[in-house]
Amino acid sequence: MYPTPTKQNKSLGSPYVELFREFQKKLLIPHSVLFVIGYSFSDEHVNNIIYQALATNSTINLVILNDISSKDIAKINDNRIFKIWGCINNDGKDTMVHYFDYIVDNLFPNIDATKNQEMLLKKFIDYYNENLSK
Repeated sequence: MYPTPTKQNKSLGSPYVELFREFQKKLLIPHSVLFVIGYSFSDEHVNNIIYQALATNSTINLVILNDISSKDIAKINDNRIFKIWGCINNDGKDTMVHYFDYIVDNLFPNIDATKNQEMLLKKFIDYYNENLSK
């Protein structure tokens, strides 16, 4: 949705209201984790859903990958909120750790899907065979 003065009101209409309701429902699931990448925490209606989840779901974790140092959420001292941003020297050049390319290249596992499927299948078969005789 494009930023406009009526953005919040438009988000209360279809189909957005259903999406926000589903978002709110998912954040109430025990032991859920919300990864926030690139969101600026500038939309109060979205922030309110996240704050409500933090207030009502004691097992939720929030991982924020963005420089939100000037936002209210950055001032909350809660061990369920992980705030990750900053600059590191990576092979002689400064790299922002919260930028999408750094996250994908360095924080997500690089797994070949075919090899991973074969490995998982082999582990399952081995486990099954080992426990079949018990």
